[in-house]
Amino acid sequence: MTFFEVNKLQLQVVASNGFDVDSGSNIKETTLLYDDQELNAPTFYFNNGYNGIDFEISIVMREDYFYKNRAYMDYLNQWDKWNTVVSVVTDAMDVPNGKYVMRIKNKKQTGSRQSIWKLRFKQFYENSLSFESMYTYKTSSLSAIDQTLMKYREIDYYSQKEAILALQKKLQQKGCWDDTVKETNGRTVVVPTEDGPDFMKRVPNGVWDHQMKGDIFGFQVMFGLGSSKQGKCDEETIQTLIGDEYEHQGFIHQGRYNMGL
Repeated sequence: MTFFEVNKLQLQVVASNGFDVDSGSNIKETTLLYDDQELNAPTFYFNNGYNGIDFEISIVMREDYFYKNRAYMDYLNQWDKWNTVVSVVTDAMDVPNGKYVMRIKNKKQTGSRQSIWKLRFKQFYENSLSFESMYTYKTSSLSAIDQTLMKYREIDYYSQKEAILALQKKLQQKGCWDDTVKETNGRTVVVPTEDGPDFMKRVPNGVWDHQMKGDIFGFQVMFGLGSSKQGKCDEETIQTLIGDEYEHQGFIHQGRYNMGL
């Protein structure tokens, strides 16, 4: 699933429609017929400059998608009405992160509780460096840890070391990491030091140990994901780990409603 965020709102992009991107080059073509025996008709190109890209996407919208106690649709309708400049962060290859003006092109209700909205984004001009041309150097507001986590739908004992390490570091950042090594019976491991016995330190190392499940379960309970997951790091858990701030009473994660799109 492509990560697409507008002003902190994580939108669920309809994968089958993808990103329809216009290059941003404003070049007009004119054909002039020469009155000669060959009747040549060469094409002349008038380059009017680079306007910045624009792109269109289709997203899933539901009435119960909320962020900070306010419906997603309220945010989007307001931004469209007032031509608000918004910040876009995405892992889509053809779309540079940056400032855009968003328009709602149309809405099509596809069920009793959901609708498909088509959005158009036009890159916003700030200065001569605002329009990215070197996509190789695309940057993201996401941290390196979040970008690694974003690549996985599930992380467990058999996952790659980079995934486990990113998960461990993120749990540590969220305050859901036991920093002492414990035996399977829960007893803390003690090691001798020059100053006397001390607890064995547990640090993120990319190796899945028997304490991981408890750390993940603690995070799930703390962040309102419920106890039914029992420490399984699934897609919803990963999505909740990613991002700067989530309001547990109002934020509906996009992975919670999988429409098979």
